[in-house]
Amino acid sequence: MVEHCLVWNSLTKSWTEFVRVLFQSVKSVPFQLHPLEDGGDDDESVLVCDPLSATGLTLEAVYERFHPASLSLGELMGHYLSGEKPTGLLETEEILPLGAVMTGLGKLVLNKDGIIALQPPPKGCKYILSCEGYEDILKEQQSVASLWGVGTLLCGALGAIVLCIALYRAYQRHKQKNGRQEHFDEVQTDSSLSDGETSSERLCIICISRLRDCVILPCGHVCCCFLCYQTLPTQLCPICRCLIQRVVPLY
Repeated sequence: MVEHCLVWNSLTKSWTEFVRVLFQSVKSVPFQLHPLEDGGDDDESVLVCDPLSATGLTLEAVYERFHPASLSLGELMGHYLSGEKPTGLLETEEILPLGAVMTGLGKLVLNKDGIIALQPPPKGCKYILSCEGYEDILKEQQSVASLWGVGTLLCGALGAIVLCIALYRAYQRHKQKNGRQEHFDEVQTDSSLSDGETSSERLCIICISRLRDCVILPCGHVCCCFLCYQTLPTQLCPICRCLIQRVVPLY
């Protein structure tokens, strides 16, 4: 039993059809598959087990009836205001007809009664009951496998590109960091002062032995050498306690 209704779509400003299953009853009985060549010899028939768990099973509709919704004026107005208007109920009955030509792919076993049975294979394998032939099923599975293969290759290529970009950026950052470190080391070596070489206004306020050779941004204070900046316990300016975003050398 399926309910058909119209739902108001505020984006498209129109009514769209919506279908939901209200009631579903499934019944199954044991059946057998017989070879087509010998006209249905019972000695070569195969008992189908658990057919409802198989994929590709196509049923034939033998009964279908639509029950239109009969709504009063008040109910109709209420449905319009709520944005959902039922149109009716569709009752259908589907069966697997007797004599249908089918192809089964699964695990063949010999049960305790000595009957050959087709049952779901172990996990990881598909259980297929289809009205198509074996070649058609094989082509369909090959196309699905090819699609997954192409998707895997694309994802792998995309992942390799992203990894290369990330490694290149990491290398550039490492190279720039080493360059800045070497430059600051050179500046530190040149800025080491002996007693009386310069006034105290140009000395680092932390070690009071080297020149102030870096500018703290964004506050712009020039108050320490780069070596003392590296040993700061927190990334805060020693003068104004502003959060340090970056440091540039002072020439």
